[in-house]
Amino acid sequence: MRFHLYVDRETSEASERSHHGDTLIKFAISHNMEKLSFVLNAYYVFPDFFFSNSSLKQFIYFGIRPKCTVSWTSLQNLSLRNSSLGDSFTKVLSGSPMLESLTLQSCLLSCLDLSESPRLRRLDIDFKNSSPIKCHIMKMVAVEIIQNYDFKVVDSQKIEPVPSVILRIKHGLKGFCAEKRESKWRNRVTRRRQKGRESLFGVLIAFIFFLVFLCFFLCKKSHNVALLKNWPFLGMLPGVLFNLPRIFDWLSEVHEANDMTFAFKGPWFSGTDMLFTVDPRNVNHMLSSNFPNYHRGPEFRKIFDILGDGIVAADMELWEDLRKSGHALFHHQNFLELSLSCTTSKLKDHLVPFLDKAAEENIVIDLQDVFKRFMFDTASILMTGYDQMSLSIEMPEVEFSEAADFFEEATFYRHLKPVILWRLQYLIGVGTERKIRTASEIFNSLFAKIISSRRKEEISRGEKEPGIDAVTYYLNADTTKYKLLKPSNDKFIRDVVLSLLLAGRDTTSSALTWFFWLLSKHPQVMTKIRQEINAKFDATDLEKLVYLHAALSESMRLYPPVPFNHKSSSKSDVLPSGHKVVAGSKIVISIYALGRMRCVWGEDASDFKPERWISENGGLRSEPSSKFLVFSAGPRTCLGKRLALLQMKMVAAEIIQNYDFKVVEGQKIEPVTSIILRIKHGLKVTVRLIEIRTAMEEPPKEESTAPAGVDSVSSLPDEMLHHILSFVPTKIAITTSVLSKRWRHVWCKTPYLSFPHHKSSLESIHETLASYTAAKITRFHLYVDRETPEASERSRHHVDSLIKFAISHNVEKLSLVLNAYYAFPDFFFSNSSLKQLIVDSWNYIRPKCTVSWTSLQNLSLRNSSLDESFTKVLSGSPMLESLTLQSCSLSCLDLSESPRLRRLDLEFFNSSPRKCHIVAPHIHYLRMIDFTQKYSLVDVSSSLIEANIDTIYFLPRFWCTQDDPSKDPSKEDYQVMMQTMLENLQNVENLTVGLSFLQMLSIAEFSGVHFPTFKVKTLTLKTTILRSAVLGIAKLLQNSPELNKIVFYKTEDWNCSVEKYVNRYMEPQDPQDLIFPAKSAFKVAKPDLVASFMELLLRNTRKLETLVLQLRSCLNTSNYDEVSQIALTLSHKNKVSIVLK
Repeated sequence: MRFHLYVDRETSEASERSHHGDTLIKFAISHNMEKLSFVLNAYYVFPDFFFSNSSLKQFIYFGIRPKCTVSWTSLQNLSLRNSSLGDSFTKVLSGSPMLESLTLQSCLLSCLDLSESPRLRRLDIDFKNSSPIKCHIMKMVAVEIIQNYDFKVVDSQKIEPVPSVILRIKHGLKGFCAEKRESKWRNRVTRRRQKGRESLFGVLIAFIFFLVFLCFFLCKKSHNVALLKNWPFLGMLPGVLFNLPRIFDWLSEVHEANDMTFAFKGPWFSGTDMLFTVDPRNVNHMLSSNFPNYHRGPEFRKIFDILGDGIVAADMELWEDLRKSGHALFHHQNFLELSLSCTTSKLKDHLVPFLDKAAEENIVIDLQDVFKRFMFDTASILMTGYDQMSLSIEMPEVEFSEAADFFEEATFYRHLKPVILWRLQYLIGVGTERKIRTASEIFNSLFAKIISSRRKEEISRGEKEPGIDAVTYYLNADTTKYKLLKPSNDKFIRDVVLSLLLAGRDTTSSALTWFFWLLSKHPQVMTKIRQEINAKFDATDLEKLVYLHAALSESMRLYPPVPFNHKSSSKSDVLPSGHKVVAGSKIVISIYALGRMRCVWGEDASDFKPERWISENGGLRSEPSSKFLVFSAGPRTCLGKRLALLQMKMVAAEIIQNYDFKVVEGQKIEPVTSIILRIKHGLKVTVRLIEIRTAMEEPPKEESTAPAGVDSVSSLPDEMLHHILSFVPTKIAITTSVLSKRWRHVWCKTPYLSFPHHKSSLESIHETLASYTAAKITRFHLYVDRETPEASERSRHHVDSLIKFAISHNVEKLSLVLNAYYAFPDFFFSNSSLKQLIVDSWNYIRPKCTVSWTSLQNLSLRNSSLDESFTKVLSGSPMLESLTLQSCSLSCLDLSESPRLRRLDLEFFNSSPRKCHIVAPHIHYLRMIDFTQKYSLVDVSSSLIEANIDTIYFLPRFWCTQDDPSKDPSKEDYQVMMQTMLENLQNVENLTVGLSFLQMLSIAEFSGVHFPTFKVKTLTLKTTILRSAVLGIAKLLQNSPELNKIVFYKTEDWNCSVEKYVNRYMEPQDPQDLIFPAKSAFKVAKPDLVASFMELLLRNTRKLETLVLQLRSCLNTSNYDEVSQIALTLSHKNKVSIVLK
């Protein structure tokens, strides 16, 4: 790894006889040394073999003049001292293509040309000898200053040398820079024309500012002015400019006040009229359902002209080719391995040492700048193949980073200005447009060097395997496959890679910055994540970190890295919200506002709550992309979504596990007005290393300091004791002798009351509540067991009293399990504080009065009989978002008057001869499990995005009871019902189906039912591998062209009678069908069966990216290893990621 040699000064005879230097150098080279350091005070000439070494990464020496060609292909750091460097030094530079750092100390040189060293990022020149130095660098500095500037020395300062070995001016040379000189070639006529253009432009700007100032004055004078006011000539622009410092929050308020969609009117004749919307229905319509009609448009390409033909601004056929080629790149196995390795190395070798030093020296760092540098280096490796080395202890200036920030901020203002105005600014080079011109020059310069260097490497590569970075990938793009790509055009390569580089650098760094700022405001979330990491962290399986994923999603919901999405319509259209769109209209989706809409995310939409992303079973909750638009939706879904989430999890897990952050007080945290949501002045923090304790280690035992006989738990804060008591049944918490008087006192104010099934009477519960003093109850649970009719009559008034007690304390979550006969009183149906209601009772819920549950969001009913009066419950619950019905019977379920309802869960309905009509036009999620009642779905498909179906009602009589199914009249009814069901599922993006429903799909295929085209992207199969389900699976896959992920769960639940009837009706149509068993009574699956099933899934899909198989329950160890090898082979063959669990 490292070799150091020191040779002292010798006589000329001894020096001539010494050949040991050659031997030692040859020894080091033969052992592939990486870091070489020589201090040779004796005379020595390096042999030619020394200059050919592919392993050398760092070289430190006191003098060098090669006579042969230098080939140091891996050299990164070169340090020379006390050397005379002639023209031969150019051989060293040209032979070191990976050189990143050059240090020259006390060296003599006449010219130092580093233009052919594109990777060089650090230059250190230190002249400490007194020899006359004639360096070209000094000449360049002097010429540049003298040619362009005049300096005036400040009068009355004393100029005298300091007594030192270095001749310096004692108090320095103080002066100021006078007006910049004009170059000789610029004549007076040119200057006058320039001044004339600037004067004309100044008059125009002054007039506009006068009108804007007038509107501001009127706005301030009127306190009741609307959020948006259409002014003469200027339109709604003054309102935007007036609220520009808080533009994102202001737009959220405007959307909330205008039912999530409004038309923005810009200045007259400016062409800046736009339609703003955050309605999920409109979002799904534009980005998915009617995607061909909504593209970027010519206006977008003008605004983002600096990105050229990159994928961000591309449209039509060019976008399709870029999308397909980008998909192939991002899912290439070598690219995935490169992304993992470079992220890991950057994390361990750069970010961690930097944070360690910051913690050790207790210095303030800008965490946003740190993340930007980290992501820039990582993205640069993936996109260009070069490490920019911007994240280091020295924190060098990054020209590209500053240019990118300039470009993003200036581009934001282009959306608000007329095209003619910002184009005029660009031509003159004033205002924000000057920043874009500067940024464009920096981008062009950087990529010109990178692309030129890469082309030279490709020429010299020969037959070697090409690299996998984006530049090399597009230089070797297959134009027969992607006809519109231009690998020979440097500008095209620059456009494509620049778009990917900016996306990789800015979005992830922004998400990480806001994430850690939110953690600093919510330390309890940080604690939960740290506990999860310490218990479950596995660098090879980050999917286990469910709470971390939830917290990241919640952070991006509130602070999306890209706050806007810009669309343009090709043809006239009508959005689902009713708004008309003419051809060429500009439409803006405010992703920032969408994440804060209370009508979409609930009343707590502005709160940071990672728990909203976790399901009841502890897994991740999937939200429709039209609601969570951070990674876009539809065909333009972000290509780097998986990579970005992986990088964020890796960085977050490493940091949270090892460091604590404290945000510096007094700094103002607000987003900058830019197309990327960054913190305006950065995030200043201090870092502290924390003690790491793994989940297997026991915490250190501390000696108790509590007096004998006193429980130390009693000293805990009231809030913590309230939380502990929430897990203890109320009666036990009061009566047990273990609890101290202190605990009893605390219980009287705990907001959680639970009276589960026990032997205590209702009278004793009333006695218990007599000492209760809390003003508000968060959760109240009551269980009443079955009683005799006489006892039931006596206890009815006790239940009334308990419900009234809970209502009087403004209960938010009420749970009732009533096995006794009970009629709900009228006051039960009037409660403004209730947010969640769970009722498990075989009694009728028949309100005779008007229902007023104005805050109710979640309603769950079980074992209940519902009739027409249930419509009162729905109409009286305007905020209802989730409805669950289990083992209930009803004839009609009309949810059309519940516009906020997003989730409908129907399970185990009673078999009833009546047909149930379900009308649910607003729901996004539908779950139907073991649904045995005859039903029909009406007006469900328009908004449905996620569904979980495993219903067995579709068991038609014609294939259960007759030999000739075609003669049975019920076949037509069955076909109509199946056709309706499939049509209602055609817009679902996330679909979960069970074995029974898959068998019904198989029968539907045999019965001639027409299958529509589905928009499913993620399909979950909860089934066993059966012949009767295979046909349904294949048909579902064939009709899902956008499917990119399949998850298979082997389940042991099946209906034997259904299986029997299906097999009797279905005869094998294909020899392949015989591979799959007819019966599900097998414990261990054979590898060939699993292999055939995987091939079936892969054969019937087009764009599949990921296949996850949960097979542990049906494979033994030997079979699992064999299946793993088969999966690996199929993965490489079909270019699909296959995961076995």
